[in-house]
Amino acid sequence: MTDQGKPALQRQTTNLIEKAARFNDISEKKTSSRDKRANFLSLGFFGEGNPSRALFNQTKNILVIGCKNAGKSLLLRNISRTCEVRTLRKLNKNQNTINSLPALTIQTVPTIGVENVTCTFDNQPLAFREVGSQLSPMWPSYFEQCSTIVFVLDVSNYSKIAGPATEIMSMLHGLMTSQSGKPKSIAIVLNKSDVASAEDVEKVTTFLRLQELCDAYTKQFGLPEESHLAIVLEISSSTGYNIQELLTWLS
Repeated sequence: MTDQGKPALQRQTTNLIEKAARFNDISEKKTSSRDKRANFLSLGFFGEGNPSRALFNQTKNILVIGCKNAGKSLLLRNISRTCEVRTLRKLNKNQNTINSLPALTIQTVPTIGVENVTCTFDNQPLAFREVGSQLSPMWPSYFEQCSTIVFVLDVSNYSKIAGPATEIMSMLHGLMTSQSGKPKSIAIVLNKSDVASAEDVEKVTTFLRLQELCDAYTKQFGLPEESHLAIVLEISSSTGYNIQELLTWLS
């Protein structure tokens, strides 16, 4: 090879090296962009209804209380089941998959101590803490740790409603006189409405003046009744009646 040909070859080699460097630089940028998009996808930034988006919603801490045999544990089981089925449907799982889920166990045993249940409803993480009736003197100590209180009232036995009614009034009074600042959302759920011996829900609500208590609690914090800070809801923890409505309110 002559000396005259060397500069031309060197120039071609230099050009090829520069092109290769630019190509690698562009490829790295594209790969980086794809990786970032993949990360966003995995974190749920793209696509409506992606359950992973729940990671970016603040978990709501919910305290579940009520007198003995009110149906608190079964309520939490049905809530967990409802959330699971709803998530599967959002993921476009077929009905056969949903039907293959284990049947809801109706039999429960009284909760001794504290039971925790976590689930997600419409991308909203929910953390439930059930405190057994044996610990009722300690219920107020759990109020600060939650944003919402669900009080479960058994309406299947009218003769035993006086005790829970006293607990409800005591709870509301304690919250209204508390200096914690931010008010707690409260749901008084009238459970076991499907039982043959159940009293008429309107009769129970009127007799215990539940709606009046809820309205007074809401007004205490200067909020309108439409804020739904406190609600009364008829449910059935065994059949699932109004469970979804309760979850919609909670989320």
